[in-house]
Amino acid sequence: MGMVWLVLVFFQGLASTNYITGFVDAGLSAAAVVFILVRFGFLSFIFTQFFISLAVFYPLTSDPSAWYAGNALFALGVGLALAFYGFYTSLAGQPLFRGGLLQD
Repeated sequence: MGMVWLVLVFFQGLASTNYITGFVDAGLSAAAVVFILVRFGFLSFIFTQFFISLAVFYPLTSDPSAWYAGNALFALGVGLALAFYGFYTSLAGQPLFRGGLLQD
């Protein structure tokens, strides 16, 4: 995994205009990517990259009159839908709320 980190740092660092901060930023982001890949697996890595791409290509705004607010709401809806679907499927058929929550 160290070689994967080194390759990621090398290519991300060279893409920056300021090499010092570019390599530091690339080292930190590559460390996060390698950690997610090793600790949680490939599927988590894919969804991490997907959500990072959503954040980059569809910037979120709190101003609904901004021209890109519709795109931001679309990206937020897609992200929330995937998160809720993942939560629902992780329950494996168990009910979402149990009836005994308010009962003694």
